[in-house]
Amino acid sequence: MRHELKTWPPYFQFMVDGTKAFELRLNDRDFQMGDILYLREYDPETQKYTGRSAEFEVTYCLFGGKRSMTAGKVALHDEFVIMSVRPKGA
Repeated sequence: MRHELKTWPPYFQFMVDGTKAFELRLNDRDFQMGDILYLREYDPETQKYTGRSAEFEVTYCLFGGKRSMTAGKVALHDEFVIMSVRPKGA
């Protein structure tokens, strides 16, 4: 599935230049491995899209609400997901 998402400028740039290879999101879209994230850079100050965009493939999902095997505690709220991503086509 393809998901269109707003991304603020600093985070967008880190994704595009490869510094950031993960995305933390509210899991309100049933994100899954193999999904495509279509990120559109959005400036919250002007409340407008900048015109820059990029696509990333989800390679792994860490879903919230699970207990850590080592600590025995829930480390991520159950409404969130951390996704490992790579540029689409890479």
